[in-house]
Amino acid sequence: MKVGVEIIAETAVQIYPHSCFKIDLTGNHQLIQGFSGFDKYAFSGFVLRNKRVAASGRVAEYGFRGTLFGLGSWEAEEAKVAVIPELLSARFRLLLSTDLIPDRDSFIASFGLRLIAAGRRILLDIPLCCPVLEVMETAPGRYSVELTELLRERLEKW
Repeated sequence: MKVGVEIIAETAVQIYPHSCFKIDLTGNHQLIQGFSGFDKYAFSGFVLRNKRVAASGRVAEYGFRGTLFGLGSWEAEEAKVAVIPELLSARFRLLLSTDLIPDRDSFIASFGLRLIAAGRRILLDIPLCCPVLEVMETAPGRYSVELTELLRERLEKW
């Protein structure tokens, strides 16, 4: 199955020059090839609610291009899907790191998770503060999200 992840703003999120967001997925503690995403911002502004802040499967750097003098609605590029191995006993964890919001409570209140399949089908759209998600802070600005059951449940439906 091909899957991608997009990080969605649950509230308006301020971005700064040189801020970045990194996404990885592990299966049994091994990085899933082709899944990593990296977004770097070269301007100050806001990402509005329900807009993409970051996504998996590609590297993107953003400047003022695509905005009117840095104003207006803006969002990150779409995720590119990657093949997720069908490992029945695998444990899947989403690894997120950013310097945008360094503490866990603000982080989970500010962002949501969107799982997408090929063809931009949305498999899941959920705020990180939802109680069914286990979000652990592994270091300041670094977070681990347990996705095993959610991935299995969503992939079985498709």
